[in-house]
Amino acid sequence: MKRKITITTKTFFLTVLWATAIHANSQNEIPLLAVYAENQNPVQNVRVSVTNTQQDKAIMLTSVEFDGQLPELRYFYHGIYGRIDKKDDIYSHLSMAQQLSMPVGSLFLLPGQSTSWNRPLRIQKEGYPARIQWMEIPMNLVHEKVWFQERSFSWSSSCMLQYSQLAKGKEGIYRSLSEGFQQTPYVVMEIGTARHSANIKVPCYSGFRFDMQDLTDFSPDSLRIPLPGIADRIIISKNKVFFFNYDIKTKKYAKINVPIRNPAVIDFIYLCAQSRDTCVPCILNPDIFSDIFQVKTPAINQYFYYDPGTTLIRMDQFSKLITRAIEKEIELNVTRMDPNGLGCSYVLTAGVEIDDHGRQKSSLSQ
Repeated sequence: MKRKITITTKTFFLTVLWATAIHANSQNEIPLLAVYAENQNPVQNVRVSVTNTQQDKAIMLTSVEFDGQLPELRYFYHGIYGRIDKKDDIYSHLSMAQQLSMPVGSLFLLPGQSTSWNRPLRIQKEGYPARIQWMEIPMNLVHEKVWFQERSFSWSSSCMLQYSQLAKGKEGIYRSLSEGFQQTPYVVMEIGTARHSANIKVPCYSGFRFDMQDLTDFSPDSLRIPLPGIADRIIISKNKVFFFNYDIKTKKYAKINVPIRNPAVIDFIYLCAQSRDTCVPCILNPDIFSDIFQVKTPAINQYFYYDPGTTLIRMDQFSKLITRAIEKEIELNVTRMDPNGLGCSYVLTAGVEIDDHGRQKSSLSQ
């Protein structure tokens, strides 16, 4: 008697992904990731899910970067604002202290545990090449060397957060907190361990309709990004971006020159256009743009924080920036920055180059 076996596309993809992960790194099982998109926007805040496939080890995710996409804004293993001290068997976090603490983990998973976070991604039917890094901690060391943020209390009019040891018997509390807050609590580790890394393919589960009504020379999984202020048609195909305007005389689309080569720049502008204030935060070279915009320059503000000089450009004025960039042959880029250790954000740069802290490294002459 023959037995009929049915394998769905989703099951097959995950099976191949799992097999590829184990084959690529037989000593360390690779965390399992997937992307879930929920609406019809070509660029949107998706849900990224991760599962610890280990049976006897916890993992700490330290980095996830998707190739060709906007950089990750979340810190997975980094200092947070405030001071963290240990007294007896308790770590306390004084969030009002004006300093950066020791590194803490924000995505620590016990064996078999899953969690997710939201981040902007461009929808890709074929999924995403990604680079991940993580640490592995045997459970006997977890019980001795890991503390997690369990509760808070008020003390001397300041908020003190307590970290309790993740001893045997507290694993259920940690899992419950993760599910209740829909994110894993911060953890402190008293152990140094090697970081593992892998290049993986992350599947994208989406009901997005890839519909190319015109310009059908592109592949069916290409994206059309609606940004009328830049071009009549913007197509992203195979991680390249193409711009077209419609010629009324010929009744055809003609390719035009726009100083944007990185599709992630289009992703960022699109997200800004969909935001409430429809403004694009930019760091501009004042020698090139000050005659058409009120360009802000770097400064220390009244609270002694560094201000990288972010100028907000409304979408209805953005064509002026594009026109000047074309005149001066300036390429537009998008950068992730964290000027004061309070969290990352995106910014568009034109005529300047900045580092991860928003400090200018160089600028173009007029």
